[in-house]
Amino acid sequence: MADSRESKKSRPPQNARVGWALAVIGLLVLIYGAVTTTRLLLFTQSALSADGVVVGFEERERVRWQRRRGGNTSDTFTRMLRNRRVEISYFPQVEFVTEDGTPAAFVSNVGGRSRRFAEGETVPVLYDPDDPSVGRIGEAFDLWFPSAFLGALGLTWGAVGLYLAKPGKREKRGGES
Repeated sequence: MADSRESKKSRPPQNARVGWALAVIGLLVLIYGAVTTTRLLLFTQSALSADGVVVGFEERERVRWQRRRGGNTSDTFTRMLRNRRVEISYFPQVEFVTEDGTPAAFVSNVGGRSRRFAEGETVPVLYDPDDPSVGRIGEAFDLWFPSAFLGALGLTWGAVGLYLAKPGKREKRGGES
């Protein structure tokens, strides 16, 4: 009996384990964000610029399952289908002409549930001179949003994880002091 108490005391509480797991995940996301940022910086240093035209949008579907309680059916599959919502994201398709006069096109890697650009709208483009199909819309949001999102997510998860793992925040059990 005393041995089981000792083994429970030597293990960190559940909050601390979850905290360290979140901190590690946050660190991994931060590393991925740093790699993404480095790749973007290298791309922008070698990229050429041009004016492009938004010619359409690639639609990508994403299914979201909503949790709802209640309903008069006990069939889980039917309830899941009823609580399913399809969201469509729009990614701009851009055409442009390279410095040497070759037509090129790409689909932006940044999209959303609304169309930020109108078809026919002129947008700045950055493209790889060796492979013009590798291009990006040259606006700050399109260039930096993925890196900023990963950085913010990594910092948030890491901070919450370290807060939960902090020894002073562990709950005291029973009458122990």
